[in-house]
Amino acid sequence: MARKKNAKRVMIHEITADNDIRYRGPFTYQHFQLMGWVCIVISQAALLLRIGSKLDASVSEIFKSIGPVLETFSDMSLPLLLIANFAQILDSSDGYKNQLLKNAGASLGVFVFSLFFFQRYIVSALAALSTNSTDAKGVLEALLHTLSPTGFISFNLFIDLFLCTLVMLFLNYRPKRFFQGKLLHVFRLFALLPIGYEIACMALKVMSAKGMINLPVWSFPLLTVKPPMTFLLFIILAVFVKVRELRFRRHGKTHEDYQLFLKTNKNSWNFSVFMAIMIVIVSLLDFVVMTGYSIFNAVEKVYQAESLNTEAIAQPPEGEERTEGPLTLEAHSAENGAAVESVLKLNEMLDDESVQELLAMLQELSDEQTVPSADEPEAVPLTEEELAQQEQERLENTIKSVIEKEISTAAALGFGGSINMILLTPLVLLFSYTKAPRSKEAGLAIPAAGIVLIVFLYLEGLRLMLWNLPIPKMDMSELTQYIVLLQVFLR
Repeated sequence: MARKKNAKRVMIHEITADNDIRYRGPFTYQHFQLMGWVCIVISQAALLLRIGSKLDASVSEIFKSIGPVLETFSDMSLPLLLIANFAQILDSSDGYKNQLLKNAGASLGVFVFSLFFFQRYIVSALAALSTNSTDAKGVLEALLHTLSPTGFISFNLFIDLFLCTLVMLFLNYRPKRFFQGKLLHVFRLFALLPIGYEIACMALKVMSAKGMINLPVWSFPLLTVKPPMTFLLFIILAVFVKVRELRFRRHGKTHEDYQLFLKTNKNSWNFSVFMAIMIVIVSLLDFVVMTGYSIFNAVEKVYQAESLNTEAIAQPPEGEERTEGPLTLEAHSAENGAAVESVLKLNEMLDDESVQELLAMLQELSDEQTVPSADEPEAVPLTEEELAQQEQERLENTIKSVIEKEISTAAALGFGGSINMILLTPLVLLFSYTKAPRSKEAGLAIPAAGIVLIVFLYLEGLRLMLWNLPIPKMDMSELTQYIVLLQVFLR
């Protein structure tokens, strides 16, 4: 104990292969790549179950029981692939080139295939069923926007991997021919380009979710998928590598010495510990941001609606005198239930024009009310306590409904998508980017196997869907007779 207490702490610039630690985590980047693709397959299974739950009650029960678990695993796919991508860059001298080529090629491939699939098969099939083939594209866009309340569907994971690789490249790579000397700072500033792309995608998603714009279908495969906090985590890791190099080189070391230091087990362990800590911090921060964003926007909308309601009630229409006492919600409650229902729907309105139209409707309903007929029983006036309790319950229900809607919007924009990432902390501590996989060829087989499994899932989903579609069944014996007659006719 005394020797350990008095032992001098080895600084990072003093670590070499001779005094390196022996511990090296059992997981390589291929293990994370495999787990990432398994999570992608699970995400597609969750999607198919969600669709099947709309068609079959038994599938709905299955989805309710295992759906949340499957969706939790599906959220892990991108962080796992990002960590694997990061590890390959750190442990390979040509990692930037390989990762850029693979991710750029895969991103372009998904983009081209998506456009081809939508145009060749979906739009063409709709055109064949339509009396006017030119309307098929509009039907597809309307269908996709209906399936996604936010107005967009993001699914191209490779866009995120490509952007993260670019950030790592511009922050840590040293060009050998161009951008030498002071121009190296210009090269570092290029890291703002992928960050700007990420911010632009977020802005487009926000405007689409609020109904300000309609994103075209061709833009869907160009949108980023990862939650904003996951991208923030990756930037923090890239900055950590850069700051660590600066600390290392303060003691007269070179960039080449730092590249050798990156291959030590000590640095690999330090990197895993730092990443585990940052995953916990980012996950908690994501929860706080999502909650704060939802509550702030909900309270702001409720306050705005209440203010507009109060102003509309306080000001009588032009040409009419003010009635005795203000026009209150309780008065509407006694006179017209539809008016109260209209007020309760204020929280569903996201723009001022809709709120104003609803308030105008409320005023018209109030103006049309006359003195109750003799046949109708006279409404018993409510006490002040009952009125206050009614108003409090109405306000609580309104705030609750708006908060739920804002949480749904925040989730569609990616906030809250990094909360489950905290479950990766134990795996990260068992991860070592310096440990080489047994077979590098397996890195190519893993994505291929994942794609095959996804195709198999969709084929099985299509087969089961045909059994549960609410369409009349055909008599196969009659169909066989028709086929035989057709054969005779063709001869």
